[in-house]
Amino acid sequence: GTAAFIVFAGFYLTAVQESSRLESASTGVYELVFYVAVLGSIVMTGTTLPPSAMRNLLYLAIEKPCYLGEVITICRADDVEHNPKEAITGLVENFTMGHVVIRQFGMKQTWVKHSDFERLAVLNWTRRNTRDIYLRLCAKASSEPESIKQFTLFLKQWIKKHPDMSPRAYKKACVVRADPGLLVEIVCYPRVGTDRNAIRQQLILAAMSAATRLGIELVPQNIVMEPTTPAACAVVARRKMGTSVAAAKEDAQNTSAASGPSNGSANPTPPVSLDDLLPKPAS
Repeated sequence: GTAAFIVFAGFYLTAVQESSRLESASTGVYELVFYVAVLGSIVMTGTTLPPSAMRNLLYLAIEKPCYLGEVITICRADDVEHNPKEAITGLVENFTMGHVVIRQFGMKQTWVKHSDFERLAVLNWTRRNTRDIYLRLCAKASSEPESIKQFTLFLKQWIKKHPDMSPRAYKKACVVRADPGLLVEIVCYPRVGTDRNAIRQQLILAAMSAATRLGIELVPQNIVMEPTTPAACAVVARRKMGTSVAAAKEDAQNTSAASGPSNGSANPTPPVSLDDLLPKPAS
């Protein structure tokens, strides 16, 4: 089959060259040879390809689950919430007679046989009508549990009341990990046509303000661990000793300023609740 296909391909190229020399519009022997070569090439290609490749090529041509240049994930049909270790994500780079070529984000080419591709589910990321907002905020493990609870409730209310958030889309704001810090995971979806980056910035700033008012210290995830080795504890101790004198002076100044005479004319700052941080409804 392969040898016959090569012969037909050479015959086809020869016929193309000969047919290009024809100056007459009449049907001659060279034109007949050209059409026969084309038909023979199509038939031979169809007979040499395995049935699975033909089915998958027809599926790609008719159903159009993905185009060249789109970002897709292929995984098992029973694992659409795919395990990254068992899925392939990348750019569709080429469709060949035997493979679908995907360029992963690590710049590696992955060649997937048509017989394997037709059994997999295709998740097309390029055709999403909106993108999710995914945030992970980490608080110290020593934070008050009640403050963390109020913090997650505030985030849920903020997402629910924002006019640019999709009311029917998936929402999430909860603690997902407690070691080495309290990791709060936030997932939400803005409405189609809204500015995702602007909404995400509003959410981050509102979350930081709420954490400050609740006395929660947000820290980077990679430095939340307390020192455990003797060397690390010694470094922390030296730093504390170096700043103890300056801290004592500052505490003394603050104490003397707080115990000074007061005329009672200063108006206390009114308390501010978390409701003031919630987004205003759309007018």
